[in-house]
Amino acid sequence: MKTYIELLFECLHESFPKVIANTFFINLVICKFLYVFVVLMNADGSKSSDSSQSLQKDSELETAKQYHPEIETNPDMRERICIHEAGHAIMFYVLGINKIHVLIDVTQPHTTASISDSPVMTIEVLRKEVMVYYASIIAQRLLDKESSGFYGDNNSGADMKGANSCLHNILLIDNHELSLTGEDNQTKHEMNRLSKELYEQTEEILKEHIEELKELSRFLMKKGYANEHDIRKIFDAKQKRGNVL
Repeated sequence: MKTYIELLFECLHESFPKVIANTFFINLVICKFLYVFVVLMNADGSKSSDSSQSLQKDSELETAKQYHPEIETNPDMRERICIHEAGHAIMFYVLGINKIHVLIDVTQPHTTASISDSPVMTIEVLRKEVMVYYASIIAQRLLDKESSGFYGDNNSGADMKGANSCLHNILLIDNHELSLTGEDNQTKHEMNRLSKELYEQTEEILKEHIEELKELSRFLMKKGYANEHDIRKIFDAKQKRGNVL
């Protein structure tokens, strides 16, 4: 007769492979469960990241919409913006630069044009850029719609920074010995001289084409956009009126 210990040993001996098999199966199930769990967690994390990026983009868009919050409800604000962008566009056109596009009824009103097809920035191209930058500020001053502040609003401030950057680049090309920072007295003196020269040239051109500037500003107030074809029509109409007189 087998003792209790012997019977227990036989039972364990017979069932041990089943226990191993069952344990392996359970472990496999657990591993699969853990794998699925990790994948789902990563997917959730990815979704969370995508959602975060989406929220960030939405936030940026909402911030951008605040750029000119009164553009549709404030006629005076809209007129200032139209004159500002008309100054850019008129100068582009007079300097012989094509593919001009002016957009007013957008998140951030702007004027674009193809100044040069060459990747190399020459002094001539940089001088034109400075004049285009100055044109917006001068246009507002000529039509008594100057923005508040010494350099005006955000647009004017950005234009001045762009102009100063171009001025510095012109001087560096022309004189390699000047400071890269632009903080030394010699560079400041040269920048002031060149700035005054290009500002006066720009002002003279806009004064000469003041009627075209006014007409384009009115066109933008009404339409909210313009291109080089619209500007050409304005210049042609002005020339025809001059010929009749």
